[in-house]
Amino acid sequence: MYESLPKELVSYLCAGFDRFLLSDAEVDCWIVEWSQHLRRVLDAFADSTTADTAMGRVLAMDLLLQKIACFITILRFNTLIERY
Repeated sequence: MYESLPKELVSYLCAGFDRFLLSDAEVDCWIVEWSQHLRRVLDAFADSTTADTAMGRVLAMDLLLQKIACFITILRFNTLIERY
């Protein structure tokens, strides 16, 4: 299942958050990077030819959604930004 996932995506999914306090620019950069990974997974899912690869990509999408949910929670504790 996971064999079809690109190494860059797996590395991104396994990477944790290095700190809680991020500036506005760092938040924007993180969101852009996250959305690029999601777009790649969605495109790869659309190109899936077997149920096995499709399921691996669905699980990758789920992990990306979990990661953004965690990031949103972290943003609520961030005292450096006011827009979230």
